[in-house]
Amino acid sequence: MKQGEWIKARRLELKKTTRELGALIGTTGSAVSNIENHGVIPNLGIAYKLAAALDRPTDWVLTGRFDNNSSKIPIVGNTQAGPDKEWNEIDIGGCYEYVNFPIQSNKYYALKVIGDSMSPRVLEGEVVIVDPVSIPQTGEDVVVKTLDGETMIKTLASIRDNQVFLDSTNSSYKRIIKNKNDLLYMHAVVAVARSVMIRHT
Repeated sequence: MKQGEWIKARRLELKKTTRELGALIGTTGSAVSNIENHGVIPNLGIAYKLAAALDRPTDWVLTGRFDNNSSKIPIVGNTQAGPDKEWNEIDIGGCYEYVNFPIQSNKYYALKVIGDSMSPRVLEGEVVIVDPVSIPQTGEDVVVKTLDGETMIKTLASIRDNQVFLDSTNSSYKRIIKNKNDLLYMHAVVAVARSVMIRHT
């Protein structure tokens, strides 16, 4: 198939018009037709939305290849700076690294770990796979970004009285307490990939 044709074939399989698919991904029917006819997806955010609407992994949207056992998850930044841009607006051409991981998802992204606050459980240079949709639970690792731009990976110790308590695995780091209203986001870490699993496009 030529690039974009698999998107059209999947849309027809789901019995959706270009206008209906466009509404699901926040664009127009003509924009969907342009993607199907020319294979041009403007950014990774649209790819994620197409994946969700068509119930396929993001790498299938980009390549047409569907592997039931793994998914290509883009590395979009690091745990000190967060995604290089708002994670769902990253230019597809700018994603040069990824990890193949046995998780089928159309929404996860990955970040390289910087620092040793979560050592020895999560080491610098490894990659955390992050779910931006599910609600993190107490005891889970999370990627947190504050309104003032600070980004970190921590363990969610608790949330009470509108305060978020964040711990490090490394005992040399103190507990961090943030007001919930000061957080831009808190995303759950669902897996860790070793550095040897990093691949380059």
